[in-house]
Amino acid sequence: MFRTWKTCVRRAWLAAALMVVMAFTAATASAQAVVDATTAEFDPSVDHAAVVNGVAVVTSYSLQIFANGSTTPSQTLDLGKPAPGTDGLIRVVFTTLLTSPLVAGVNYQASVGAVGPGGASYSTLSNAFTVSAVACAPALSASSASVNSSGATGSVGVSAAAGCTWTASSTASWLTLTSGTSGNGSGTVGYSAAANTSTSARTGTLTIAGLTFTVTQNAAPCTYALSPTSASLAAGGGTANPTVTTSSNCTWSASTAASWLTVTSGANRTGTGSVSISAAANTATSSRTGTVSIGDDVFTITQGGATACSYTLSSASASIAAAGGTAATTVSSTSTCAWTATSNAAWIVVSSGASGSGNGSVTMTVANNTATTQRTGTVTIGDDVFTVTQSGAAACSYTLSSSSASIAAAGGTATTAVSSASSCAWSSSSNVSWVVVASGASGSGNGSVSMTVAANTAATQRTGTVTIGGKAFTVTQSAAPCSYTVTPATITTGATGASGSVSVTTGNGCAWAASGMPNWISISTGTRAGTGAFSYTVSANNGGSRIATVNVAGSSVIFTQQSGLPPQAPGNVRVLGTGGLQP
Repeated sequence: MFRTWKTCVRRAWLAAALMVVMAFTAATASAQAVVDATTAEFDPSVDHAAVVNGVAVVTSYSLQIFANGSTTPSQTLDLGKPAPGTDGLIRVVFTTLLTSPLVAGVNYQASVGAVGPGGASYSTLSNAFTVSAVACAPALSASSASVNSSGATGSVGVSAAAGCTWTASSTASWLTLTSGTSGNGSGTVGYSAAANTSTSARTGTLTIAGLTFTVTQNAAPCTYALSPTSASLAAGGGTANPTVTTSSNCTWSASTAASWLTVTSGANRTGTGSVSISAAANTATSSRTGTVSIGDDVFTITQGGATACSYTLSSASASIAAAGGTAATTVSSTSTCAWTATSNAAWIVVSSGASGSGNGSVTMTVANNTATTQRTGTVTIGDDVFTVTQSGAAACSYTLSSSSASIAAAGGTATTAVSSASSCAWSSSSNVSWVVVASGASGSGNGSVSMTVAANTAATQRTGTVTIGGKAFTVTQSAAPCSYTVTPATITTGATGASGSVSVTTGNGCAWAASGMPNWISISTGTRAGTGAFSYTVSANNGGSRIATVNVAGSSVIFTQQSGLPPQAPGNVRVLGTGGLQP
């Protein structure tokens, strides 16, 4: 829009610019000023595109605004680094960057600076400019509000200068403006939020005087319908399967405090679903009632009492050898009498006949007894007890074909054979993480154990032990050769200097040092061993860019520091406006 000025306006500007130059020796009251200034126009710094050691000499431009011939800027604006136009000039609309409105009728001047790592250089002052009115700068009394799911009304205040007009609108169908759809100066906007029937929270916005006001509404509470609400089960046990109907995103759970009731599926669900409840057999002759809490409802189960029952075992005990085996007995009872068989010892497992009704049989599997002492365990069947007595094992001894191995630093495997009686069980375990039992973790009688040894990255020898049937197998591994990793390899700092650290990764016991530092870099000195780091400090640079190469653990670390010299200042700074000139 500024390239279409008439010739007479450009000439008037030249006269105004001349008057500003003359202002250093004459009063500024006679100078002309651009009215309602909007744009800063200037020649870029000659260093605009220059790059030194990969770092731009000019990183941004800064605009300083001075009022009434003051030597202190009233505002300093960051213009960024805009590209020049086709005519070689840079133009920036600065009014949107102001931290506070300019005062109407006051003469201002501006200076543009080129900013870089080495500092900033500013131009001479521009022509004078002024504004005819202060910006409206509307503001809201709040930026957001929260309402409950049942709906609500509310309001938000608008602050604006007199004569500033504004409008308000809603972006959400459930948010309605009830008052203040437009205004002039300060005012109030009223709104109404409809009830939220969804079980998800929602957010809507109002646009007021170009500003955003956010309304967040809570989700509607979840409701649950249970069908059926109760069930009657026989004394022998059974299942019940009620259904919960609710919204798709409503979560619920099912739980019970009754020990004879179990929630077998549907304990935790979202949305509509069913619950499966299992009732154990009621061995008592009286009925019983239990409840299951499902969502916000209660499901009631009533179970009938059992008929009085008696049970007879064909045999009440068995003797088993140390190697293990099986024992069996039959159960006699009336056909309506349910019974279960439960082992009271971990080494006795009911392998068949864990439950039944009337006549039946129970088979028990007895594990190998590795102890040398006899042991006794019981199985409860119906209301009777079946006793198992097992002999103790013979005393065992173990022999290894080799008791040690030497492994290279790169890692490898070690193997030894185990000799023992066929009934003697044994196991293998490592006391270090870098030796793993690959095969032969357990066995009986004769066998073998294979171990995998990981690579040793440390510069020291190490020893580990694998215990096999109470016998120790020792693994000795050679130390690893030293190698070093240095990070970072390159360091670039600004002209003002910096501090940091360089890390060295290596094996334990591996020594290293840092050398070759120039006088503008200082470090924490000393020879080190193992993984570590050293601190450095780069002093401030008052001259051109500089580079140094430092030896760290046999590797090169390159330090580069940016120039401390500032870039050259831009020139020919002008301020353009939309209101023409005033005398």
